[in-house]
Formats: sequence, structure tokens, C-alpha cells
Amino acid sequence: MLWFANVLILIGMWMLGYKWRPAFLFSIAGEAIWAVDAYQKNHIELAVICAVFCIVTARNWWKWA
Repeated sequence: MLWFANVLILIGMWMLGYKWRPAFLFSIAGEAIWAVDAYQKNHIELAVICAVFCIVTARNWWKWA
């Protein structure tokens, strides 16, 4: 499942280069998968970092001009 999360993040980053706003949603989904997986495996530090990345990406999606 984590390979799928990485693919989503990579698609999101790639499509941002084309100034495609929905690309943020791919990255948010990928980071959310990482956060949930890390939490389930009791890797709290990684889960928090992924959650922060998810929140920052959501903020950037919201602030897109």
C-alpha cells in the first residue's frame, strides 16, 4: 500500500509543475496513507511528520492563487 502512497505523492509533485491545482489532492492522499500506516505500526514520530506534511499541503491547496 505504501508504494501506492508514493505514486500518489509523485503524481502530485509532477503535476504541480504543470500548475494543476488538483495535484495537491494527490499529495494529500498519499501523505494521509503514510500517516495512517505509520500510526497503525506504532511509528508515532513518522505519523506526526506525515500528518504535518498533509496539513501543509492542504494549506497550500487552500492558498493557491
